[in-house]
Amino acid sequence: MKTGFHLSIDVENLSRSIDTLEFEGALDPLLAKLNELNIKATFFVLGQLATKWRTRICEIQGQGHEVGLHGFSHTPLKVLGRAQFENETIRGTSILSDILGIQVAGYRAPYFSLTKESSWAPEILKSVGFTYSSSVLPAWNPQASFPSAPKNPFIWSCGLIEFPVQSYGFGRLRVPLLGGAYVRLAPALLYRTIRNLTNTSKFVYTYCHPYDFDTQERFYRVEDGSWLFSKLLFMRRQLMLQRVLEMIHPEQKTFSILSKDAEFTKTLKVFDPKTNND
Repeated sequence: MKTGFHLSIDVENLSRSIDTLEFEGALDPLLAKLNELNIKATFFVLGQLATKWRTRICEIQGQGHEVGLHGFSHTPLKVLGRAQFENETIRGTSILSDILGIQVAGYRAPYFSLTKESSWAPEILKSVGFTYSSSVLPAWNPQASFPSAPKNPFIWSCGLIEFPVQSYGFGRLRVPLLGGAYVRLAPALLYRTIRNLTNTSKFVYTYCHPYDFDTQERFYRVEDGSWLFSKLLFMRRQLMLQRVLEMIHPEQKTFSILSKDAEFTKTLKVFDPKTNND
């Protein structure tokens, strides 16, 4: 039986420039395939880029895809702090809601940076009007992580639904193997084994970025990144589209649909980081 992953795309520029839409061309082949196969994805868009990408955002929504907020700027929550995070979230939500004509339902933190240190964020997201978040990596990671968070979808104590990243392994070897660059960097046998073993009875999703599909972009060392890190961001991009298409199919529901499904939400456990001593 084919594994049913929902597809989510974090719409951002690899260069972090807000003056260009360098990601746009890389998304075109993916969008064409999704529409051909009638597969609906979720696009988490940076507020900084939304105004310039206004026309395409409306087209994507019109094609039945879901649009969420990826923060206003691509800044980790801990760096922003509570007050600036609230200001940026309100600003980004206002921009997207104006473009889409509806209240934005979903949020994804840059770098999956909703961690124990920024566990004040769900309450703010809920108060702004979000119904769900997809911002937690429940595994150790040097960039941002929340190892003690639940591995399956859960509800924050404030009532916000959380869809954590699907991760595999044990301890510090636990990684989001079927998300981001891991999808294309993983050896074929490991990728197919994990993909086929993933439990299809629970909601699972994969995430990616426009640059993961960009086979035309010339290599450069990214800002604040090592040469090796930059190299990994460019490697094996020619594999990305096919591997993603192998993982997803029309039967998987979107984040928003599941968030409104009483049969699904009543099975979710409540998680309160204040009472978690890990």
